[in-house]
Amino acid sequence: MNRTTLLLPALCGNPDQATLANALAHASHGDLVAWENEQIPYTQRKKRAAFFATDQSQKAGDSSLE
Repeated sequence: MNRTTLLLPALCGNPDQATLANALAHASHGDLVAWENEQIPYTQRKKRAAFFATDQSQKAGDSSLE
């Protein structure tokens, strides 16, 4: 939901082709990821996903607990 809020400005107004082309040309994926990490709060879902991604004992096929 947090990332969806970034779409709202695109739905407002009537930008011309030059404005859109300029925005796309100057917005790299790395810049967007860095901005998101800095500006958008870390959600509970992200915390869970990060936990399970790093918790090796929860992965299928791991028999280290036996």
